[in-house]
Amino acid sequence: SSGSSSGSGGSQGRRRRSASVTNSTTLAALPTSQLLVNFVHVQSPDDPPPSLLGDQVAVRDVFPPTWRDCPQNQSQTAVASLTPVLWVPPTPEDNRGVVSWQGSQLPGSLFPVTPAGSPGTLVRYNATDAAGLVGHCEFYVRVVDTTPPQLQCPAAQTRIMDPNQATYMLRSQDVVPRNASDNTGGAVAVQPPSLSALAGGLHTLVLEATDVAGNQANCSFTLLVVDLQPPTFTSCPAQAEVFFTAPLGQDAVFHYNWTMPTFTDNVAIDPLRTELWDDTESPSRPATVNSSVVLTAPLLQRSLRVVVFDTSGLSSSCAKAVTISSTFVSSTSDGAGTAAASSSSSNSFILYGAGGGGALLLAIIVVLLVRARRAKRVKAANFSEIFDTLDGIPASESGCLMTPREIKREHVRIVSNLGKGNFGSVDKAMLNEHRALGIPEYLVAVKQLLSKGTFDRMALLEEAAIMAQFDHPHCVRLIGVVTKGDPLIIVLEYCEFGALDSYLKKNDIGEERKVLIAGDCAE
Repeated sequence: SSGSSSGSGGSQGRRRRSASVTNSTTLAALPTSQLLVNFVHVQSPDDPPPSLLGDQVAVRDVFPPTWRDCPQNQSQTAVASLTPVLWVPPTPEDNRGVVSWQGSQLPGSLFPVTPAGSPGTLVRYNATDAAGLVGHCEFYVRVVDTTPPQLQCPAAQTRIMDPNQATYMLRSQDVVPRNASDNTGGAVAVQPPSLSALAGGLHTLVLEATDVAGNQANCSFTLLVVDLQPPTFTSCPAQAEVFFTAPLGQDAVFHYNWTMPTFTDNVAIDPLRTELWDDTESPSRPATVNSSVVLTAPLLQRSLRVVVFDTSGLSSSCAKAVTISSTFVSSTSDGAGTAAASSSSSNSFILYGAGGGGALLLAIIVVLLVRARRAKRVKAANFSEIFDTLDGIPASESGCLMTPREIKREHVRIVSNLGKGNFGSVDKAMLNEHRALGIPEYLVAVKQLLSKGTFDRMALLEEAAIMAQFDHPHCVRLIGVVTKGDPLIIVLEYCEFGALDSYLKKNDIGEERKVLIAGDCAE
């Protein structure tokens, strides 16, 4: 407006000075201001006649909208890959009124997990007034994953020592978890235990899992390493002698003299459990070095058996038929004994006495026939003959055919029946070969032949011969056979969920597990 000034008296008669006024003036108005404009034109004697004033006043809005209750930065715990987040929405305000507003996200919107080191997702509200001015409300939303990943370890496993090794080399397929997932759906890194050689016994293995947010979880499972490789003889006793002494009319006293055989084993041999047995009569008699036994019916030959044990409690034996090499008889009527030694290479012996020689010979023949029949009944299967009947049987990784291991029948304990057919049955059983070492018995599956047919027995033996050539973690493993006596038994690795095709038909599994199973089959 035009300014004015007056003298100290302030009389209206005095002349006022003229102040210049621009034709157009822009004034800034506060949100609550009011503007009153007065135009005063003072005419001097020299001025032209008064005329209409054409001056204009323009009021410009320079204050953008504001937001009331703009939220602070938000933080929410993740519940899934996308998590809904709620907040109280702000209210836009303006001195001239809000024309429009919008927000980049609204309460209840879904937000991803915030990566480490990131402030979060920026949420921006914009409000526009009539002057085109824009006011902002901004805050960050952080979604934090604090839930550890889900990790499910493999079931308890049993592994057999590697061939000719005292350990089992842990393989990557042994430590694949059954499930490794996260609530956010993100990737989970699984750290397996070191793939090292494991000695015999029970081992506890630990898996660790880490999600993208750094949360960790772990689980553990047990793996039992067992030794199923018995000692191997490189030679039976190089020398074994049997001789006896008997005063006339008394029982014969046999003496044994033998040398230690040579053998190898993948683990150490137990030096305290090497035994020599005389199997000529039943039951067998111990025959330690220079020991003696009393026999009432001495035979021309003695059947000696050497048994060695390794530290896993497994045993092997070799038999040797030894001809009696020396005879000591009484030749005096008063019972004083004199010795008459025959040649060490002699194939017979002479027994002087009052008894009839024919009766003794007949008794010897009867005993030999009984023993031959009994030995035939308990003789183990000859897999060399079975291999000859199979064409194109694949050899094992060692390049030679692996013979199924004979297991003692008393070490197999049937628990329950899993299925039965016309010729045999499949059962769940416990194998307890290593109880002497403190290793517990473990679950196995067994096939029993119920029929007496030769064809069925041969078919089952051929199946065992073929399975013995496979040693792979994704194939059912043959543990051994029981071929001495009846029924014929095949001992197999126990599969908790049965056949794979039946399991897939009965269970709906996720795509990830299907891919893992397909990979195992392809391997």
